[in-house]
Amino acid sequence: MATEDKKIVNDLLSLIHQLENSENSRFSKEQLAQTQQIVQGYFSKPVGATNLGDYHIHTIGSHDATGKTGDVVKTAARIGLKEIAITDHNKVTELQIYLKKLNGRIKEQNEEENIDKTPMFNMNSPIHNINGVNVIPGVEVTCVIPGLKSDKGKPLKVHMLVYGLKLEEPSPLLKMLKAKNENDALVDFGLFKVLEKKYGVSFSEEKIKQYIINRRQHIKGFGRFGADDVIDFLKYNNIKLANNYREIKEVLKSAPGPERMQLNINDVIKLAHASGGICVLAHPGVNLNRISVDATTGQTREEKKAQIVQTLLNYGIDGFECFYNSKSIDKRERNAGERTTTEIIKDEVREFVKSGKNRGNQIVFTAGSDTHFMKGDEFNTEQSLGSTNRGKINLDGLDKFRTEILGLLSARLQGKTTHRNYKVISKEEITQIQQQYTLTAQNYERAYLEGVENFTYTQFKPGKIAKPTIKHKKSNKKNYPPKIARNFNEFVEEELSLHAETTKQLAMDDELKRIDAINNKGQSK
Repeated sequence: MATEDKKIVNDLLSLIHQLENSENSRFSKEQLAQTQQIVQGYFSKPVGATNLGDYHIHTIGSHDATGKTGDVVKTAARIGLKEIAITDHNKVTELQIYLKKLNGRIKEQNEEENIDKTPMFNMNSPIHNINGVNVIPGVEVTCVIPGLKSDKGKPLKVHMLVYGLKLEEPSPLLKMLKAKNENDALVDFGLFKVLEKKYGVSFSEEKIKQYIINRRQHIKGFGRFGADDVIDFLKYNNIKLANNYREIKEVLKSAPGPERMQLNINDVIKLAHASGGICVLAHPGVNLNRISVDATTGQTREEKKAQIVQTLLNYGIDGFECFYNSKSIDKRERNAGERTTTEIIKDEVREFVKSGKNRGNQIVFTAGSDTHFMKGDEFNTEQSLGSTNRGKINLDGLDKFRTEILGLLSARLQGKTTHRNYKVISKEEITQIQQQYTLTAQNYERAYLEGVENFTYTQFKPGKIAKPTIKHKKSNKKNYPPKIARNFNEFVEEELSLHAETTKQLAMDDELKRIDAINNKGQSK
């Protein structure tokens, strides 16, 4: 164990001891004892045990993933991973629900007589030990770098991993992501609103989500709806809204589309820091190789990527994911006679540290499999938990990042949001940024619904019935089991049954909303 690691471990153990003897501690004796066990064994490696981890994992909380949180944790424990991070796209909901379920079971168990009390999970902790695995709450935020275009002429989209978020207290970043998720749902499911208006029917978002889950099991990465996908959904559920599908397709293609809200990466970093999160750029080779380069300026792609890294460092980014599934990208870069993206990042960070920036020595590097797909509790062979196509993810080289997580744990025990020295940003600016995105999402929804309300379609001319062409990535698996035909009313009755089955989860969602409302009310006072 490095000297710095020993110091933070000893400081944490001393802090825990003080809290145990304090009459005003906000933590139970059992919680402090559990935290002490995490800290004591954090950097140790028992004889014969693996020292592997994974800081980039998706669950069904992501639109394009299939693994349940519980299955991810069980699999991690079974294959010997010591530490993982759950990083769903723009959401922390699945981990919130999972921890609340665990706390509910612990509460029931603790109410029984003659048993030792099990500590409840602290929802605002940056690390949880579940089934012997350290689990770090995280999120992968989709954002854009302002002023930059991709090679397709669109705003350059990148993914930001944020680690160590509080899951119970509504934070500026989670409020921003709430607005983002509402807008994403509008974009993804908006075409169904056109059909509701045109044909006087009603679709449940929950039913659509169930369809997506089924679809993901057969088509890798499915999760975004186009006109052909909506028609496929109707065919899958044997729903007939018109004489033929050609009419429906033409209606959908001529209807107005909702605008997708983009998150500025600078705003994401500011709100993440205000929420106590540690910001790391995900799979940089994937993100930055999409950049458009103007040949007339004489600037090379390599120079452009270096400039972007400099910009992100000046924005206040905390680190970069430099060990991921990128072997083919590195090979293409080297074949082009360029430095790899990882090499560029390391060179720019080195210069950043030399420049005397007061946080230069805090820049961290992480590793993750970016796993999306599971069947039961077994990961498929393409994306294995705890490894990339470069090999297993060993925690021995990630002590710097792990020390930062412990530093965040120390801050939370002391009632602080973060342990880092960030650029001071006023509460007024943070609130203004968060409210800006909430208002933008509301305006986009209002404009789209008005467009749907005023939309009329009269151009369709009866003709040959056209079958929808579903353009998905190839799969060797059959699409669906056979379905018994039923009319729309029977479809609705099945939806009511599905709703009854998900009552408990909805109750948990309501509880989260109630907590959010209480906190918002307290802040308004």
